[in-house]
Amino acid sequence: MSKSQVRKGKRYEREVVNQAEAAGLSAQRAYASNGRALGEAGTVDVTVEAPGGQTWRAQCKRRATVGSYLYPPEGADVTVIREDRAESLVVLPLDRFLSLLKSAADPLGRLLNETGSGDDLSGLLRELGEESDLDALLEELKAHD
Repeated sequence: MSKSQVRKGKRYEREVVNQAEAAGLSAQRAYASNGRALGEAGTVDVTVEAPGGQTWRAQCKRRATVGSYLYPPEGADVTVIREDRAESLVVLPLDRFLSLLKSAADPLGRLLNETGSGDDLSGLLRELGEESDLDALLEELKAHD
């Protein structure tokens, strides 16, 4: 691999770490793109720690072009793909994945995701009805945890 390709890969790994940290998550890039530096498999480039302590391991690949079929089309949140006789994979935008990780341990975040309200709390309250009290809603969420 040429030096420019190595630098391009390292830049992309740092970009992924920076985006995860900007989303409020803890992330680390493996030294020399070797996951063994983080105590992981050698193929791991980046680790992202979700709230609650679950660690997600990622191999980062950047290409000049990728198949356009990998991108979720307008109106879809994810693309699900599978090659013959293999397991299905989900492709989704990194910012959406990081948002899902962050909200997974947060009861209000889970409710926003489940109702499709995204980060729009006012939209959620409108959906639940004007009589909804946010404090009562939060107490109910805590009771379900």
